Amino acid sequence: MLGTTEVKARCGLTPEETRWSLTHVCYKANIVDLEASPMRKIQKIVLVLFTMSLAVFAQGNIYKINLSAPGLAIEIVDAKALTDFRFGPGPGNFLNGAPYWKSKSWIVDDWDHPVAEPDKSLRRVQATFSLDRGRGPRLYVVFYVFDPVAKQGFVYLPGRGEPLYSQNTNLLYRGDDYEGHWFRATSEWTSHVQTLIEGSGK
Repeated sequence: MLGTTEVKARCGLTPEETRWSLTHVCYKANIVDLEASPMRKIQKIVLVLFTMSLAVFAQGNIYKINLSAPGLAIEIVDAKALTDFRFGPGPGNFLNGAPYWKSKSWIVDDWDHPVAEPDKSLRRVQATFSLDRGRGPRLYVVFYVFDPVAKQGFVYLPGRGEPLYSQNTNLLYRGDDYEGHWFRATSEWTSHVQTLIEGSGK
C-alpha cells in the first residue's frame, strides 16, 4: 500500500505543486480530503495519477495508421503523416494537475462541441493508430466518417460498454465528455484520408 508521501514522490511533483495537483487528483477520484480519507483510497488516487500520466507516456512513436472497412484496407506509414497525426494531443492531458490541451488538436477540429451522429448510411472507417512504446505495439482506435454533401469528416471515440473502449482508455482516458461522442474531424485529417480512400478506388 502506498502512503501519501510515496504518491507525491512518484508523481514527480514539486513542493509548490503538490497540494494543488493532489487536490485536482482527489477531485478526479471523487475524494474530498486526501489526508482524512482511509488509506485504501490511495490506490484509487494512484490509478487516477497513472491514467493522467498516460497523456505523456502514450505519446509514443506512431509507426503506422490503418484505415479499414469492408472492402477497404489502407496503411499509412509516411513520416509526415505520422508526425502530423501523432497520437496524444487533446483531452486527457494535464500539466501540474490542470487540463492542458487545445480545442483543436490531434485529428479533432473542436473537442468542446460534440456533434450528432452522421447518417448511418455513410461508411464507417476504422482508424487504428499503432504506437511503439518499447513493450510491443499498443493500439488506439477511432471511427471516421465522411459526409460528401457537407464535405465534412467526423471522428467517433468508442464509449463505455463498447468493445474498444477499455483498450483505448487503458492507453489514454479522455473522459465521458469525449468518449462515446462524435466530433468534426480536422480539415487536414479529412483531406489526407479522403485522398487515400478515393485514390484506392474503394
